[in-house]
Amino acid sequence: MLDFLTYLINIILLAVITASVTKRNFKVRNLPLRLYSVTFASLFIAILMYFLNDYFLTININVYGSVVDLLVFLPSFFLFLGAVCWYFAVQFSRYDILPFRTNIISMLMFGAFLGGFFVTEPGLEIIYRPILLATIAIFAIEVTGYLLHILKTRREGKLPIKLYTLGFVSLMVGSFIGFTLYWIRLLTRLKLPKTLWLVPFGIGLALIAFVIVKYPRSLIITESVPYYLIFLSSSTGQTLFAYDFGNLAKSDLELISSALSGIIAILREILLSSRELSGIDHGDRRVIFCYGLKVIGILVSNKDSRMLRDSLKSALDSFEKKFSDLIGTEKEVVISQFNKFIEEVPKHFIM
Repeated sequence: MLDFLTYLINIILLAVITASVTKRNFKVRNLPLRLYSVTFASLFIAILMYFLNDYFLTININVYGSVVDLLVFLPSFFLFLGAVCWYFAVQFSRYDILPFRTNIISMLMFGAFLGGFFVTEPGLEIIYRPILLATIAIFAIEVTGYLLHILKTRREGKLPIKLYTLGFVSLMVGSFIGFTLYWIRLLTRLKLPKTLWLVPFGIGLALIAFVIVKYPRSLIITESVPYYLIFLSSSTGQTLFAYDFGNLAKSDLELISSALSGIIAILREILLSSRELSGIDHGDRRVIFCYGLKVIGILVSNKDSRMLRDSLKSALDSFEKKFSDLIGTEKEVVISQFNKFIEEVPKHFIM
């Protein structure tokens, strides 16, 4: 019965993650979601192989003098792949630019994985085991720090994060039980339940998968804050669309739009250049420019980041595609026609 429940949990997980791959939850910052998809697919394969390896013949290969059982190596490889993808999913959810420690930790994880198969001398095992334990601890600390940071900075919508945290704790408990049972069986030859650890492990995975698919935005943190989104006509300089994200005190968007349109024209005259203006740095305010075929996109924010530029480009492309029959014609003077795009803005920006 327990084996059946285990397979059922994994089949549900695979179906949920497959849905997350094909579902466009929002237009930008999709990399964490894709990495989570690889993570859970890898864990599914690893657990499935773990239970099915009794039905296959042992296949040994010799690698630099070490005999490796493929039916043991492959599940371990997929577990390693899942852990690495999970780690990078957390990092890309938290940072626009990954910190340097990411390289060191990923190398430690890779070394811990290889060491499990190729470290056979007793002297080297003494060095390897602390590295393995340290790597697992660092992974747990990174994920815990990420979750605590979200809970601390987010004022509302904390339920998905709490579910994710509960799932992560359940998963770590299942992993601890699994490792403990493995070493007890190895050292004492006792016949202990083989699948006991998969109950908390599977529940944890199910909770995390549910949050990833249902509330993917809640897992993203960013220091980049958008203030105003403005689209101008390239030919006339007229404001086509203006959107206030509500992160600053209320301002006159029409006045801001007209001022920015004038700034673009004046700078082109002063610089005597047809080159496109990339941005304006005014200390704690940044103005980012993006150019389409017939529209100039402008984003006022607290910083210039790749994520915001990608969001602006995505929104601009969508705007031009949606109103291609109006832009560049006499009809574009009716600004109210473009207000339908307000519903599209949240799909392109993490707010």
